[in-house]
Amino acid sequence: MVLVFRKIVRLRYQDGSVRLRYQDGSVRLRYQDGSVMEEHLNTFQGLINHTTSLEIRLANEVLALLLLGSLPDSWETLIVTLGNAGPEWKHLSLETVKNSLF
Repeated sequence: MVLVFRKIVRLRYQDGSVRLRYQDGSVRLRYQDGSVMEEHLNTFQGLINHTTSLEIRLANEVLALLLLGSLPDSWETLIVTLGNAGPEWKHLSLETVKNSLF
């Protein structure tokens, strides 16, 4: 998963003037097979918290897809299963994906 964001930063100078500028950033998150999944989920949650602090709101379904996208190819069976499970999965949720990882 690569999360790219842009926020406006207000800079206050010693002379009292204030200027605005854009600050760009990006974060890459990729689960490594054999790593502790709980640590990966904690890092993912930290990224969600960071984007929220920047006032960037992502839909629950988008977060679910981002989490699935952070998994390596070896998880393809789960990714395809969640994506094709039928009408009951019409609105894929982050919680559903998290629960499926354990």
